[in-house]
Amino acid sequence: MVHNAPGSRVIEARPGHPGTQEIGFSFAASALPARQDREAQQALVDATFSGLGWRTQELLAAMPEAADFALDTFDQIEIDTWHSGRVVLLGDSAWCASPLSGLGTALALQGAETLARELTAAAASPIPDWSEAFSRYERAMRPATTKARKLLPGRVRSYAPRTARGITAVAGIMKAAQNPAFDRLVTRIGANRGH
Repeated sequence: MVHNAPGSRVIEARPGHPGTQEIGFSFAASALPARQDREAQQALVDATFSGLGWRTQELLAAMPEAADFALDTFDQIEIDTWHSGRVVLLGDSAWCASPLSGLGTALALQGAETLARELTAAAASPIPDWSEAFSRYERAMRPATTKARKLLPGRVRSYAPRTARGITAVAGIMKAAQNPAFDRLVTRIGANRGH
């Protein structure tokens, strides 16, 4: 469940481990308290979201008891190579696609398959060249991951609209997208572009 509030504030509630719920608070900030200052971090979250309605107060009240509380930024880190020696990065540690891309799991599975294929091919050689296997894996994965790192225009605003009007517009679009007629229209448009 997602609750949007003006000012690009978002609260997400989703199932966690059995019997638990994971809660995320997303908001724009110019600075964050020190990583070690949990009290100041929670005070910032509380000040940012207090009084929003929905289940906000209940969720904020539970925050101090959360053993896994963390406050961090959404960052995308880009590195020149995903391997060094016999160590290779896979998934978000390699390509860091945005959580808003919706492609993290698909890319991780594709990456694991690609890496396994290249390692298997290298292992079949009398003298395996692991570095070259890692390089082939990287060359194969770079195009898909580069594309996934680029969000569609307006994607951040559709996740965290600034205004009440923006929230209403996004909710209307999401509702329309769930209509079977909309699905048929998009399918038809896609089929026509293929010709």
